[in-house]
Amino acid sequence: MDKLTTLLNNSGFNTDRIKEQTRKVKEDKRKLTNLAEQHFQSHKAEILDGTKRRQVLLEDGKRQGLSEGQVLAGNSFIPSVYTPVLNWLFWFMGESVDVQKEDNRKQLNEQVGHMTHAEVDVMENTPELFEYLYGNITMGVFAKLKKLKALSKSGNKNEAFSAYSKCIELCEEHKVDFDKIPVQ
Repeated sequence: MDKLTTLLNNSGFNTDRIKEQTRKVKEDKRKLTNLAEQHFQSHKAEILDGTKRRQVLLEDGKRQGLSEGQVLAGNSFIPSVYTPVLNWLFWFMGESVDVQKEDNRKQLNEQVGHMTHAEVDVMENTPELFEYLYGNITMGVFAKLKKLKALSKSGNKNEAFSAYSKCIELCEEHKVDFDKIPVQ
């Protein structure tokens, strides 16, 4: 910058404006760097985890003959120690996933290894296995079957018949053996 300033001064150009703009840019850079450092301290665990995930992705990509650009282009942004300003922008601009989703992703990563945000989305939108008793019977349908079977033993014959008919209908629809449904 000093050579440029000297050259401009020698040509009669007013460099004060350039010096002021340079000073402002340096100040903005310092402020942004400070914000990024504060952000790093408050999100250190996520950033260090992202750095490890980034390294795993790059190593896998290298084994497949891909360049760093090709590997990173196919994934969403991963905060890492190599991208302090982008990390701050990532959370500042609201691109980050909500806390619950991020916790789910971390838990799934611990159980099954690295997962992208898209893979987590698929898993979160898939009903949990514990919601199903067997086949396509959810716990809600099973609870309804138990209630209907209990009502089918009611002293009121109309109520009992109606409950029994509905229960048999649901059993056939879901391929459940009526006799295997416990009474509530």
